[in-house]
Amino acid sequence: MQRPMFKDFNSEEEAYDAVKKMKQKYDSSRIKVVAPFPHNNQTKTHNDYGLPKENVKYDGDMYSLEQLLEGCGFSNNQAKELNNTVESGQLLVIVCQDKTS
Repeated sequence: MQRPMFKDFNSEEEAYDAVKKMKQKYDSSRIKVVAPFPHNNQTKTHNDYGLPKENVKYDGDMYSLEQLLEGCGFSNNQAKELNNTVESGQLLVIVCQDKTS
């Protein structure tokens, strides 16, 4: 079973490039893009990233970020720590743990 992983980006273009690369290696259903505190100019949608609608969240909800991280396979402590370090405008590109392996 592969462990979950993430990378944070300061621009949508960087996040988009990362998603493009990750889609070559991982199933799209495992890739998520989250902007917990989006800026007004951050407007990409799931269609832009080529991901399922539920895998792209620009919502500003800290609680849902923690839930999403735990649902992807991060421990409760890892989710809380990451949740506390995310800054305004940052985008997280997450690859969820593969539960089928």
